[in-house]
Amino acid sequence: MEQAAEGTTTMQEQERVIRGFAMARGVAAFDLQIYTDAGISASMPLALRPAGYELMQAVRPGDTVVASKLDRIFRNALDALNVYTDFKKRGIHLVLFDLGTTPITDDSGMSKLIFQVMSAFADHERERIRERMLEGKRAKKDRGGHVGGLARYGFKTVGVGRQAKPEVNPEEQAIIAKVKEWRGENPQAPINALARRLNEAGHRARSGKPFQAIQVQRMLDAQTLQ
Repeated sequence: MEQAAEGTTTMQEQERVIRGFAMARGVAAFDLQIYTDAGISASMPLALRPAGYELMQAVRPGDTVVASKLDRIFRNALDALNVYTDFKKRGIHLVLFDLGTTPITDDSGMSKLIFQVMSAFADHERERIRERMLEGKRAKKDRGGHVGGLARYGFKTVGVGRQAKPEVNPEEQAIIAKVKEWRGENPQAPINALARRLNEAGHRARSGKPFQAIQVQRMLDAQTLQ
């Protein structure tokens, strides 16, 4: 498997390494298939690249996949770990030439060590992805945007994707105001009693079902209109 990138090993050099490995293993020319993703960004997961997808569909148990370098076949540690695990389950050998000529998917101690290192990097990567997502949501919320999921009761989402923003839902806000008014009149009123009063007045939740106590509690807990 080859992947081009500026400032790194050329595709010709990568192919030379792969063909040399195959020759040293006694693999006949007709048993060797080179998969090339020229012009495709290395930031894309292997299975989503055109040739990478073909490779993933073509390999069978007992086959050996060779890449000249780890970073030429995988976009990141998480992608590497996913493919490693898949190949391990399917009985496909994976050789990363810059790490040696022994398949990293075998049961040797080195294979287990590499797997542990990959797992550690993947865990770190997952955490960084989660942090970036949270940071993005916080920034979007600060800008008044919608951060995903259903809008809180009393609001509606207007727009889609990055343009989505929360807007006041007048009908629902009127119900919230009514509940708070009732609570103001009788601060000791049980939440169940308030929910029952809403339902008896003919009001219904978004689902069309009667209001539950937990939904009424959330109305009372909401302090802002954002």
